[in-house]
Amino acid sequence: MRLLGRSENEYNLTIDREGKVYVPRVGEIVAWGVTVEAFKRLAEKKLSSVYTDFQLTVSLGKIRSIRIYLTGEVRRPGAYTVSSLTSLFNALYLAGGPTPNGSMRDIRLMRSGKPIASVDLYRFLLEGDNTSDVRLETGDAIFVPVCGPRVAIRGEIGRPAIYEIRSGQ
Repeated sequence: MRLLGRSENEYNLTIDREGKVYVPRVGEIVAWGVTVEAFKRLAEKKLSSVYTDFQLTVSLGKIRSIRIYLTGEVRRPGAYTVSSLTSLFNALYLAGGPTPNGSMRDIRLMRSGKPIASVDLYRFLLEGDNTSDVRLETGDAIFVPVCGPRVAIRGEIGRPAIYEIRSGQ
């Protein structure tokens, strides 16, 4: 973070375990889960209580790494060291995606042994809906189970293929 104006300062700040950064003379600013632009707005608001007539530049420095696990029916299962900005979709891509026997309708994110999310990749692949993508944390496990029932659709249709179906479809 660089402050230019009547006072010139450059701060190399580290996000603490509580997701905050401490700026001298200003105090704490929450940084966890906030975009760089949103952090800049928060910082400008806080800095304006101490400084006047300034310009602020904010950039990311070193991004920490996390360890995640991909298990089940993925092409390259195993432990991966990735950026803390990695999402579930990014991790699936790194592992080569589900195998031909892997489910694309029920990909599970496990955190501390508990299910956090169940993701349906069809919504993303067929509709472009990435709202189910989840930011990963250290120790997370992504499990791809064996696929469920499938149906083949052929003939004069828009997208002939073999589809995994959910109960009730």
